[in-house]
Amino acid sequence: MLHQDCKRWFWAGYGLIGLEGGAKSTFGTLVETYHELRAIIETEGGEWPDDLLPFCYWGDTIFTCVDCIDGEINQVEDFEIVPETYSLEDFFRLWLGGKWVDPVRETLW
Repeated sequence: MLHQDCKRWFWAGYGLIGLEGGAKSTFGTLVETYHELRAIIETEGGEWPDDLLPFCYWGDTIFTCVDCIDGEINQVEDFEIVPETYSLEDFFRLWLGGKWVDPVRETLW
């Protein structure tokens, strides 16, 4: 029941990316999305940190990723990694508080 309530109240772009059987990005599950983004960025000559995990899909080529070592957030947009000024804890605090950081407009709403 709580899951159904949360699903109605909260929205993070197209959603949080799940594991097998869960929500998917255009690249697939969480694991598939990680491997696909990493491959694309490395093919383009960029570097994908081993500890960077995409967990939220905003549509198009926009993903929110967490650094699994320090909890810092990075935005991937058009396959470019951009550091954000908030942590994973901040991300969920804003989300649960009904506020959101819009990665496209870089505003809080």
